[in-house]
Amino acid sequence: MERLKSRPMLKLTEQLDHELNLVEPFHAVWVAFSGGLDSTVLLHAAKHSHYLKMAGKLIQAVHVHHGLSPHADQWSVHCQNLCQSLQIPFIEKKVDDRPLAGESIEAWARSRRYQLLSSCLADNDLLLFAHHQDDQAETVLLKLLRGAGPHGLSGMAKERALGHGRIFRPFLSQPRARLIDYANANNLNWIEDESNNNPRFDRNYLRLEVMPKLTQRWPSMTQVIGRAADNCRDAQLLIERYGGQLFQQVFESDEQIAISPLLTMPVEEKLAVLRYWLGRFGINPERTQILQIIEDVMLAKNDAEPCYILDRFEIRRYLGHLYCLSKLPEIDREFAIKWDGNSPLCLPGFSEPLRREKLALAGLAVDHLDWGKVVVKFRQGAERCKPRGRKHSQTLKKLFQEYQIAPWRRDRMPLIYCNDKLVMVVGGWVCD
Repeated sequence: MERLKSRPMLKLTEQLDHELNLVEPFHAVWVAFSGGLDSTVLLHAAKHSHYLKMAGKLIQAVHVHHGLSPHADQWSVHCQNLCQSLQIPFIEKKVDDRPLAGESIEAWARSRRYQLLSSCLADNDLLLFAHHQDDQAETVLLKLLRGAGPHGLSGMAKERALGHGRIFRPFLSQPRARLIDYANANNLNWIEDESNNNPRFDRNYLRLEVMPKLTQRWPSMTQVIGRAADNCRDAQLLIERYGGQLFQQVFESDEQIAISPLLTMPVEEKLAVLRYWLGRFGINPERTQILQIIEDVMLAKNDAEPCYILDRFEIRRYLGHLYCLSKLPEIDREFAIKWDGNSPLCLPGFSEPLRREKLALAGLAVDHLDWGKVVVKFRQGAERCKPRGRKHSQTLKKLFQEYQIAPWRRDRMPLIYCNDKLVMVVGGWVCD
């Protein structure tokens, strides 16, 4: 526990009420509660919010237990006890995995935190975060040092969607000093995460080593950076609006866009269109990444099958189109499994199981199959078949080309055999 030097108290509850009054109607309120100074102040202010009390809004606290610190269990108990004293329902979410070798602990912890917090939210719930003006300044400077554009330099949004609900940051315009005042004036206790003092992490280094010197020279720095973030957000909104208008020229479907109209656009417009398109998938690419997509995928040689990995997605090209696809799983070419057709068949790497009735709708004569001898496989190479209505058999390779099946789909289309004879290419055709 730590107590910081008190300054004259400022009423954050009034600030909270003012901000909440500007938000669109919401249902229940959740507070992301780590037990640190900032979230402790937010939780206490929410409990004493006149607006929430008059509106009869349910307030709940959710604590994410990462298990990274040896004190994590103690922090959980502290958070639970404080919630009990405030008569606020407390929910704990535990992380059940660990970062992979070489994975950023910061990025991993953030990702898991948002996943677990999102799982709590019902339709139109509001999740409050205690991020403040100093946090915003740190975020913008970190993004600047990583070469971000207007989107990154906009910093943290005051409000955005998360799962079925929304995130809201009511203290984003408030300096941390005001939160310290509030905590001391209300005799609040909070926990100190020892990892916050480790300068090995970029944000900590910025907070501990850089920000004090900058603030000493420019006392209003965090406020000024906040204004700069607002300016970048305004610019980003205009870029998105313009990119959205240009996007209509290339739109084909949610996952694919036409390349030919892009080729006639200046590079700035190409960047705006691709950034807008990828943003629809929740991707915020850097400028260098978009330029690589243009060079390595869009402008690759005609006989190439280019693929650019970006976050959890793959950017591919086929027949004059760019595709943005969820990263595809590896396929075991030796895979083979018997199937009696009585129950859905789940295949590794596929979210949608095979179902007998769906195969019937696709044209397979399921009632005439010897289901005791049905086997499902994946393509191994050199397979041949004669699609229904054809006079001659052909290799699957030629048929895939004729039917314009994208290369990345070909090895992932289940093949159904009966009595060692290929009878159906699922998602393609029925064999005669």
